Amino acid sequence: MKKIGKADSFISSPVASDGKVFITDVKGIVYALAAGPEFNIMGKMPLGDVCMTTPAITDGIIFFRTEKHLIAISKEQ
Repeated sequence: MKKIGKADSFISSPVASDGKVFITDVKGIVYALAAGPEFNIMGKMPLGDVCMTTPAITDGIIFFRTEKHLIAISKEQ
């Protein structure tokens, strides 16, 4: 079994889109995992703020609400 972070590091639920699973820890680090049977962290990105909410995805844009900001990231970024 492979894990990322600690049990109390994640409050939000994971979301999936385009063959990827996204999950954000409370420190505001977004992890992108490959959707599939193998555990594969494709990348991670700091949001720079505390994040305790589940991301939302629509029209190729993923939205993260942090304590201070609403951040939108598209495929082109």
